[in-house]
Amino acid sequence: GDSLVKRPQVRGRRLASKVGISSLLALCCLAGILLIGNRKLVAGENTLVWDAEGFFAPAFTLVADHARAAAMLIADGVLPSNEGRGYVLRRIIRRAIRHGYKLGARAAFFHKMVKDLVAEMGEAYPELAEAQTRVTEVLKQEEDRFFETIENGMAIVEAELAEMAKAGNKVFNGETAFKLHDTYGFPFDLTLEMAAEQGLTIDADGFKRLMKDLLRKQHAADQGKTQQHKSQANRLEQQRFHRH
Repeated sequence: GDSLVKRPQVRGRRLASKVGISSLLALCCLAGILLIGNRKLVAGENTLVWDAEGFFAPAFTLVADHARAAAMLIADGVLPSNEGRGYVLRRIIRRAIRHGYKLGARAAFFHKMVKDLVAEMGEAYPELAEAQTRVTEVLKQEEDRFFETIENGMAIVEAELAEMAKAGNKVFNGETAFKLHDTYGFPFDLTLEMAAEQGLTIDADGFKRLMKDLLRKQHAADQGKTQQHKSQANRLEQQRFHRH
């Protein structure tokens, strides 16, 4: 199946398994081309990272597959947002970036895959080729924004997971998940995914309780501002009345 692609043979020998992080982009593009279905191998100097059984490492195939999905959504007119298809797109992009970060990427890389994706798929999907510039710009903007928050968030999650492993704890602290979301802008769904990868759960009730408290405080603050604006408006109206 497409989810497991065996290591190809090149000139009678297997590709080398050693790779530098600088090759991340080319590796993901190569994995993506093999997953797209035409099984064409890109010529070049780049080598691949394999798992112990000789398959593509899952993180590489995930990034490649997510690049294809994100590009097609944007070409279809979808933009990253917090609702509907836009939210699906945002989650796809952020998930790919997180896996790229795990592989060592410390600067925006995801949007650079569009050129190679279009070169491979543009003939079959001309709408993708037509939207190449827009797709690249949208991905870069979203990627730049997310890279501002991911480094601190990843460090906190990984530190918490390490402490949990030492203590034999299987439930990720809801307060920590809330702090990640509220202070660092680190999405709850990514914290949830990272915990699940380690066979752990999250104290979702604790997280939701803190979110409700935050929303209640924000609502009270908004009500206070509204009341303050009303009072100021009344004073101004009274001043105008007395002048006349």
